[in-house]
Amino acid sequence: MIILSYYPSYKLSNHDSSVSIVKDGELIYSYEEEKISRIHRRESKYFPDRAIMSALYTTSIEPNEIDMVCICGPTDIYDPFDVRSKIEKYYGISTKNFIACPHHTAHTALSVLGSPYESCFHWTIDAGGEDECFGGFGVYNAGEEIDHVYTLTKPSLSVFYLLLTAVCGFGDFEEGKVMGLSAYGTVRKELYNKMRDKFHFDDFGHVLYDGEFSYKYPKINLKKYSHDEHRPHKVFQYIHDEVAPDLKEITASYSIQDIAATGQKLVEDLTVESLKLIKKINKIDNKNIVLSGGFFNNILASQRIQEEVSLNVFVPPGVGDMGLSTGAALWASNKYDTNNFSKCRKKSKIFNPYLGPEFDNNEIERVLKRFSLNYTHYNDTDLATEVASAISNNKVVGWFQGRAEFGARALGARSVLANPASIDNKARVNQLLKRREWFMPYAPSILEEKASKFFNIDNNENLYYYMTSAITVDAEIKEKIPSAVHIDGTVRPQLVSNKLNKRYHEMISKFHDITGIPLVLNTSFNRHGTPIVCTPRHAIEHLLEGVVDLLAIGNFIVINKNIQQNSNEELIPEDILLQVLSIKKWYQCLRAGNKHAAKNISDSFQYNVECNTDFSKIFVNNLEITMSDSSWDGIALEIYRRIQNNITA
Repeated sequence: MIILSYYPSYKLSNHDSSVSIVKDGELIYSYEEEKISRIHRRESKYFPDRAIMSALYTTSIEPNEIDMVCICGPTDIYDPFDVRSKIEKYYGISTKNFIACPHHTAHTALSVLGSPYESCFHWTIDAGGEDECFGGFGVYNAGEEIDHVYTLTKPSLSVFYLLLTAVCGFGDFEEGKVMGLSAYGTVRKELYNKMRDKFHFDDFGHVLYDGEFSYKYPKINLKKYSHDEHRPHKVFQYIHDEVAPDLKEITASYSIQDIAATGQKLVEDLTVESLKLIKKINKIDNKNIVLSGGFFNNILASQRIQEEVSLNVFVPPGVGDMGLSTGAALWASNKYDTNNFSKCRKKSKIFNPYLGPEFDNNEIERVLKRFSLNYTHYNDTDLATEVASAISNNKVVGWFQGRAEFGARALGARSVLANPASIDNKARVNQLLKRREWFMPYAPSILEEKASKFFNIDNNENLYYYMTSAITVDAEIKEKIPSAVHIDGTVRPQLVSNKLNKRYHEMISKFHDITGIPLVLNTSFNRHGTPIVCTPRHAIEHLLEGVVDLLAIGNFIVINKNIQQNSNEELIPEDILLQVLSIKKWYQCLRAGNKHAAKNISDSFQYNVECNTDFSKIFVNNLEITMSDSSWDGIALEIYRRIQNNITA
């Protein structure tokens, strides 16, 4: 039986659309529309058209071979736009067997059916789906259907974190920035208590959020528009501080980093407290838990569960809406093709995330020739050796190999790789190459067989194949791999299996032979604000734009000798960047007329900072900065240069 699933359903225009295919119980394709269309967080009003074509092409399945179509959304199949007939008309896919998998059932199915556990309990939390709920809870035993014994119908932790993101000054889908920044702040007890007062627990033990959520209109910033890169989530900011008036009020006098730190700590505490209550009230004694929904992109919360609730934890790749079609496909196969699905599930204990498009050397070479690039062909072993050597010499490598991984994390198929032993590499990749926020952490990809000797994974290695949880490392390890360890002493590891990703495993093994370190620094292969690359053309464009020093694509290595090399002298120290972040909040408070909040924030300044009466200029240690001509990154660079000049003088 061949089942094609896609998200979203036609009832709701939504983000993170994707397509999956299960054949005779085996998941053989899963990928997101945005990575192909190149429109980040693209909304899909009917169906992900390019991903459907990619799925059929990659799997060599003819449209008329599809036995069932499963949409992810409300089970009342109401079709006001006649989407069902369009699927048949445009693709030749029969919709005779047309079913729907509820949003949160799909989340749960991915975590349950993607896990290695025959028996577990499941916990799903997100900021809401088409079925007007925010998650669910239940127990699963092999052979059963996925069911929620409890449905979360009121806002919970995920909604709070969404609003926390807004009051920190970040926008839609930028919750990860709050988590990254939280390590640089201080937990403020008074603020913690005020935030804590906005929660209560229901009779089931679930934590509910009682704060305000007042959506009005989006903030529109046309300066973020580009004809080259369509990024509507940057232009139309639906999530901003006006949507959380009460949270905005109580956080006004605090720096952004302290708001992030306090909110993150509260969320972790409430996650652990709620789970313990749920287990106690409902007398749950199962030792295996699987987590799903966008909230569990918060890997620090997963870490706290692992450390404090004494459970075997599993969080799948694509834990947010990116994985909904995957979960729906697994759910449908488990329900309607039970025997085949059960046989396939028993074959492997590790869920395979490499389910997207792939390109052979002939396809790759044709594109390289179109760009008139110089390249060298290597056999598999020599390619691994050359790349490992380049990384050990502090080159930043674009790694484009095999089938693309689905989900938000790069797992060694479409990755940017660097030497974790060099202290400057995190800042160099963040500030000069990918151009993303300086406070965002990176993950180490480590050889599976070396992981237990390097990190304390507590015999729960299933949690660490997909960068979905964190581990605290000791000082000795931090000294060895400073670029891969966050300021709070945590890493977000990916265990690399020789079975799942042989070429990546071989390259890291060569790096280990050269350096004695069994891991490399890994981040997603994309410029900030764009989807992860999918095709050879996407990878080459990133090379030409200077995102990486060299590109290892298929059996080829390409070096762009025309790239203007960025100087490490332009790397701004984190203490200066942190000060500028506070100056930004101070300036915003002044412009809003909140002098009291501005005064509280300025008490922590290391510099003498003033502003003229019309807010057109600020002065930092007498350095005059015209606000209309300056970005905050530019202000940080000017301050750094002034400090450097004073030192050299």
